[in-house]
Amino acid sequence: MKLFKYFLIIIAFLGLFGQGITLYAQTPSPNDRGTCVTPSTNIFGKPSTITTLTTRGNCSGPNQRFSPNSAGVQGAEAVTTQVQTQAEAQAQNPPSTPVYTTDNYTLLAPLPCGKNTPATGCEGGLQKNIDPTKGLGAYLNIMIKIFIGLCAVMAVVMIVMGGIEYMTSELISSKEAGRDRITNAVLGLILALGSYALLYTINPDLLNTDVNVADVHIAFQEDVPQAPINGTFPDGSVYNTPWNDTTGPLTPMVPHITSKQPECTFIGQSNCTSTRVLNLSSAINVQRGCNCDIVITGGTETWLHGGATGHTSHRLQSSTIDLRRLPQTAETIKLDNYLSGGKPLVMDTWYPSSTTQYFYFEGDHWHVK
Repeated sequence: MKLFKYFLIIIAFLGLFGQGITLYAQTPSPNDRGTCVTPSTNIFGKPSTITTLTTRGNCSGPNQRFSPNSAGVQGAEAVTTQVQTQAEAQAQNPPSTPVYTTDNYTLLAPLPCGKNTPATGCEGGLQKNIDPTKGLGAYLNIMIKIFIGLCAVMAVVMIVMGGIEYMTSELISSKEAGRDRITNAVLGLILALGSYALLYTINPDLLNTDVNVADVHIAFQEDVPQAPINGTFPDGSVYNTPWNDTTGPLTPMVPHITSKQPECTFIGQSNCTSTRVLNLSSAINVQRGCNCDIVITGGTETWLHGGATGHTSHRLQSSTIDLRRLPQTAETIKLDNYLSGGKPLVMDTWYPSSTTQYFYFEGDHWHVK
């Protein structure tokens, strides 16, 4: 009961100065639109009307009056409720920037956003759209500022209420309560504004909720050559050892499958491809699947794969291969479509197949395992 009189004061202010309320809603499906006028009374008991933009079917009350394509009733004593759709708002105020696509989340009620930055959805000082691909950073940044503003408004309201309580009461306890209310409101306002100002002074990015994590590229160890230490590679092979028929025979190629030349002749040789004791099962499956010509650029040359650990599936009797990829060629398009399953190509990404094979996209070539 002690705060009841303050609520009456707030309601009186709303009744005296509130001339209209604007609501935003979605467009009704019927085409028969117009103005529906409903008799009513305001909080002071005076006759008034409520005018809404709606369809004929929603204006069928006994005292309601429907006017097709009417802009509404104008009057100083009328309390007007205007329902305005997004399409109507754009028709009345054509945007100066491109209209956002449906991929963006449209806020039910626009939020103030300060500077006009159409790229983030801020137009005319109002944030109307949120790009979900960028997260809720832009939305939360606005909400922080709105929260600070609400703190200031509530502090002013509490200060006014405390002042009224202090001035209208003759009891010492009531005056003390009013003074405490004012003191707490001022302290709360200082705390809200002070914390914001302190963080902004230290680093404005502390108030930015956009989390931008830089992309980290991790080199695929299968394509990192081994480095010999004292002439020995991490996998145990010795540099400059002959890589010939004593290692194993060359695997004969089949139609539509070739290998990049030259053929490796010694361990440690660079820019070469080895097909010695190579299992062609993976290559044959890929060639039959894409119905295209393929070129093997990586085979059993272990020293050109495995990186610092030397662990690699490129080894003798293995079916692991690398396939050349030349962009914008018919054969490469067939190869890409088959290995990716028709999905968009993303660098450093594994694409599973319907079999036990896995395909790794590396830009200039495919790793088939």
